[in-house]
Amino acid sequence: MIVVNSPGLFDYTLFDLNGKILLRGQLQTGLNHLSAMNLGSGMYLIRFTQGGNQWTEKLIRA
Repeated sequence: MIVVNSPGLFDYTLFDLNGKILLRGQLQTGLNHLSAMNLGSGMYLIRFTQGGNQWTEKLIRA
């Protein structure tokens, strides 16, 4: 489970390191729980976007 505390409505996209999209959706304000049951060990990238703004975070699953 990936838990994201969002300050507002943001779109998200979760990628593996090869650029394959694994999950996408929209975050609501507050706590959001994203299903990560099918993710193996490794590093992933999650990109958040809202209008013209975007940023990317790195996730590591042990």
